[in-house]
Parts: sequence; C-alpha cells; structure tokens
Amino acid sequence: MLLRHGRLAQLARAPSSHGGGHWFEPSNAHLDRPNFSQPILFSECEYSLKAPIVDFSEFDPSRKILDREGVEKCNPHRFELSLLDGILFEDFSNIVRAVGIHHVRDDEFWVRGHFPKYPLMPGVVICESAAQLCAYVAHRSQVYVKGIMALGGLDEVRFRGPVKPGDDLIIMLNRAKFRNNIMIISEFQCYVGQGLVAEGIIRGAVLTP
Repeated sequence: MLLRHGRLAQLARAPSSHGGGHWFEPSNAHLDRPNFSQPILFSECEYSLKAPIVDFSEFDPSRKILDREGVEKCNPHRFELSLLDGILFEDFSNIVRAVGIHHVRDDEFWVRGHFPKYPLMPGVVICESAAQLCAYVAHRSQVYVKGIMALGGLDEVRFRGPVKPGDDLIIMLNRAKFRNNIMIISEFQCYVGQGLVAEGIIRGAVLTP
C-alpha cells in the first residue's frame, strides 16, 4: 500500500431515513497532490518542534562505530532480513539512545515489486529496521539476557517521505520504558539526510524459544 502525505480526503457521515448513514466524500474537498520526489525536510513538517532523538551534531553518518558483523553479535536477524548495516552512535550512560544506518540497495528483495519502475521502501521494512535497532538497544542495555526480542506492537507511526534505492536510512531510537526480561518501549525517528521520513513508537517483547 502506498501511504500518502498531505491532506487526506475529508469523510462525513450522512444521515438516512433508517437511522444509519453512508460515507461520502464532500464535493468541495480539495486534495493536495503529494510530491514523492523528496522527503519532507524536518523544518517543514508539522512536527518541526519535535527535536531529533539524537542531534545530528553528535555523530558522523559516514563513520560507523560498529559494523554489520558487530550488530549480528547482538541481533539474531540474518540474510536479507538483517537490515542494520551499522551503528553510528550509542549512549547507554543516562538517556539510552542509539543511531543505526541501513544502506538502501537497488538489489533488495522488495525493489522489483514495490513498485515496478518506481521502487519505494515499504513502510513495514522501514519499521522493521527500527525494530532491529530497538532489539540491539535492548540487548546492549541489558533489558534482556536470553531469548529473542520480538516486535510486540507499533503505535503512532507516520510516514512523511519516500525512501528509495541509493538512500541511507538513518534510524534514531531511545529507550523510553522497559521491564527487565519482559518488554521495551522506544520512540523512533527515521531520516534520509536530515529529512524526516518516518516516526513512531515500538513495543518489543522478549520471547524465550
């Protein structure tokens, strides 16, 4: 499904003689045609007062402090679903935060089908990338010591711009709440450059196979 930014069609419920109603789109509803060529710049989006979880001055997007192999020592994901190419920043001293990166390649499994001639990274894959950073943070901050950190839920997710092959998806995440060996709740933000493309809340749950 292609998720659009911009104003959505306003729907209204019209009363009927039998007390029910039907949905219709008002004839005077004016829709903005979305422009998917560029992500929405952070300064232009409706959440402009919401600061990045990690300020861009605190890390260098071209320098990884941990590579894919290092991430896989913490996370069980492998092959085409190992989505973190590295860690750019981490802070486990006070406010637990981390920044990961995914290099969006033109040979990824979703490229040829989502969509032909205009590949866009699916929203579920963007969320999975953030969920894997959440699992990494949970492991490194010792939220759990055995088992697997699985995706327990997503809340307030919004997609605010496209992610395409050739982009570097920068993922920021914090540890908002947790219960040892049970769960973690994290806020996440995803950027291309400094343009916000996705955000939301992740719930992770510990599974013990």
